[in-house]
Amino acid sequence: MEALEKALDVLRNEAEAEGSIIVGRDGLTLSQVGAVDGDVESIGALASNSLRSPQSLGEQLGNGGLVQVLMQFERGVVVVEPLTEDYVLVMVAGEDANIGMMRYALRKHKVDLIEALT
Repeated sequence: MEALEKALDVLRNEAEAEGSIIVGRDGLTLSQVGAVDGDVESIGALASNSLRSPQSLGEQLGNGGLVQVLMQFERGVVVVEPLTEDYVLVMVAGEDANIGMMRYALRKHKVDLIEALT
């Protein structure tokens, strides 16, 4: 678990995110680093569920499997990305987030996160 938290924290710092969470597809939180406003368990469950509709849309359009969901709100950004069949990453950042940096850092560190999960 220590390796996972370290990999998650490296990603969070490089992505300049406020917080990062790894949740199971069942919505249960496995690991969290940084600050996430609100109930982390509820956020994890909602984020895990947020992948269903975009995945269905991609299938209907024939666009293949879902890679990432990015949600931009008035006061922040949330990136949700499947890591494996069982785990999902949730990154939370403020309204001044650099979305490109978040996506770059995730692409750079995704393998490290997956390896730490196994």
